Amino acid sequence: MAPTDTVPPATPSSAPVVTGGTGDGLPTVVGQCTEVNSTLILYNGATVLATKSCTTLGANTFTLSTALASGTHSLSYTEKDSAQNESGKSPVYSLVVDRVITLVPVVDRVTSSLPDGSYST
Repeated sequence: MAPTDTVPPATPSSAPVVTGGTGDGLPTVVGQCTEVNSTLILYNGATVLATKSCTTLGANTFTLSTALASGTHSLSYTEKDSAQNESGKSPVYSLVVDRVITLVPVVDRVTSSLPDGSYST
């Protein structure tokens, strides 16, 4: 009988790499796979946001199915091997999302008062 794998992958030493997503809530998030056939699990605090199957070693990109709400998000990830042993969480990447649209007034004409009390446009 083969021995049972009870050793989890090593805890990631660096936070996930995050680019974009501050305006639309859909950042690109990359974690590092250290074992083929393992799964990366992306967290926002204690909430699972996405998973990514590791078919190759190295950088793997998560795809978020739902946009993050406006606010601060604490993103980290773990790696779970094929025997379901999960590593500790990576360091946290703090992402601030601002999905609020700021309306900018548009001036379409300027009216000025003339010395005789009339107006010109």
